[in-house]
Formats: sequence, C-alpha cells, structure tokens
Amino acid sequence: MDKPRKHTVSPRISTKTKEFYESRFDSLNSGVTYAIESFPALFRSSLHETKGKFKSNELMFILDVMSSTTLKPELIGQHLSYNLADAIHFDQHHTKWGVDADTFYPKVVALTRAQAAAIELWAYFYNMLDNQDLLEHWCRTLL
Repeated sequence: MDKPRKHTVSPRISTKTKEFYESRFDSLNSGVTYAIESFPALFRSSLHETKGKFKSNELMFILDVMSSTTLKPELIGQHLSYNLADAIHFDQHHTKWGVDADTFYPKVVALTRAQAAAIELWAYFYNMLDNQDLLEHWCRTLL
C-alpha cells in the first residue's frame, strides 16, 4: 500500500514558538508537523463542543461582529470575547440582532480558549465564502 503523499510547507514562526517546539519534541520539524497535522481534529472537536450553546440570533451577531476581524495567532481564542465586549458596551450592536447581552456574554466568557478559537475560525471561514447568502444555513451548523 502506498503512503499518502506529504506536502512541504514552510511556515514562518517566532523565536518563542521555535523554542517551544524544540524543547518539547525531537525536532522543530516534528513539533510543527504534529501541530499542523493535529489542528483540524482539534478545531472540529472544539467547534462541536460549542454546538447548542448559542441561539441563531446570537450566532448571527457573532458573525457580524467578527466579519472585520484580522485574526492574530498570539490572540487565538481571545478575539471573540474582546470584540463582542466592545460591540456590546461601546456600540450597542447586540440590539441590531435582538441579543440579550446579559445572558449572551456570560456564555461567551464561559467558553474554553479552544472553543472560542474554533468559533473565531468558524466566523472567519464564513467570511471567506463566495456566497454569503448562506447566513442562516451557516448558523444552523452550531444550533
């Protein structure tokens, strides 16, 4: 049986990240490969854990707020709570979607960092779609 073809990638990482992988794995390459190969399963699992936690209008609010966010690796899992807090407290943006901030925001801060990161990416992937008319369908994936 043939082995699946492996592809070469060369991500740019910080010195701090390089030192992390070198100190915990046999080599930098094996550590980065492990992280990259395992990430899809971790993402799917973390996103699945959030299923049913939010109402449809809350998910639409999340997508709306996160639509202009540039994700930065050093803030993984923190963009969500920061951006939503700003949208609620400074812009009252939750009212556009009929979201009760007093019941919604505690659910956001109760998420694990991995769950919050998964929702950040879920929102990012939605914004990458060519057909954004799929808003309600996209939200149903987490209801």
